[in-house]
Amino acid sequence: MYRHSRFALLSLAVALVAAMLTHPAQAQVPAIVSTMIDYGITPNQLIISGSNFSPTGNAPTVVFNGGTLSLIAFKNTSIVATLPSGVLPGTYTLLVTNVKAHPSGTTSFDVTYGAVGPQGAPGAPGAPGAPGAPGAPGAPGAPGAPGAPGAPGAPGPTSLSAVCNVVTYFWGQAAIGCAKIAFVTLGTYAGNFGGVAGGNAICQQEATANGLPGQYKAWLSDDTGNSPSTTFVEATVPYQMFGGLPIASSWAQLTSGSLANPLDVYSNGTVAPNTVFSWTGTDPTGAATPGFTCSSWTVNTSASTGTFGWDGTTAHQWTSISTQDCDVQYHLYCFQQ
Repeated sequence: MYRHSRFALLSLAVALVAAMLTHPAQAQVPAIVSTMIDYGITPNQLIISGSNFSPTGNAPTVVFNGGTLSLIAFKNTSIVATLPSGVLPGTYTLLVTNVKAHPSGTTSFDVTYGAVGPQGAPGAPGAPGAPGAPGAPGAPGAPGAPGAPGAPGAPGPTSLSAVCNVVTYFWGQAAIGCAKIAFVTLGTYAGNFGGVAGGNAICQQEATANGLPGQYKAWLSDDTGNSPSTTFVEATVPYQMFGGLPIASSWAQLTSGSLANPLDVYSNGTVAPNTVFSWTGTDPTGAATPGFTCSSWTVNTSASTGTFGWDGTTAHQWTSISTQDCDVQYHLYCFQQ
């Protein structure tokens, strides 16, 4: 009788282990929200937005019309890939597969390549709803009794670093001397916006209009010797976006090719989508990319090209992802001096 009980318990344990091995944790399936094709870049680039593309930090697999695409950049919520040349207009199936310790997750999405058809006729407007009745005003409450005086607070900070930490915490952004503010312009411009000086004026105008303190310059280089590496104040304090999110701990990190967070906040404090591009003419060290500055930002035709960056990454592509014809409208990056 005792031997039979031991045998039954052993069989039950083996069955439980087998069930665990055959039912691994369910993978996080990727989800595609939208796609965008930039037809002006050679080769064409496909930008995919969504979630669960890289939950473990590993590169996802992207298949377009049965062929695997080369990736330019990726993170858990976005992917930039290169489309094959010679794609004909039409609708194609896009597959994204993430990589996990357990079975991978795959999702599909239909991508249309080529011109979009004409817009259909608008539908008839719906009937307006009836207005709701106004609510009755509430009775005012009785005033409360005054509270007892509080205990005196601790002495305030005395060092510059401590003062900066307090100001940033309560104000939500850096004070002058504590950190340098950076942002993406709300406006977009073709390549003839008046040289580096014109870009600086655009940055200062947007900063002043949105109440940002200090003086600002555009992250731009030209073919005459102007570049962030030659004209910027190389700060030893942090660079951060409007609202306080850090970009880099100092000029050294800003020009290292790796940011703390993507530079993706507009001058009014709203977050830009991760499909925004900005003219730079500048490499990750802050130096110029000669010959790719839209003739020092004075030309707006396809006869010249300029270097541009992508706001959806912390890698070096934030300032130099590719080149583009100068008749395209892009944003600018702006930095407090």
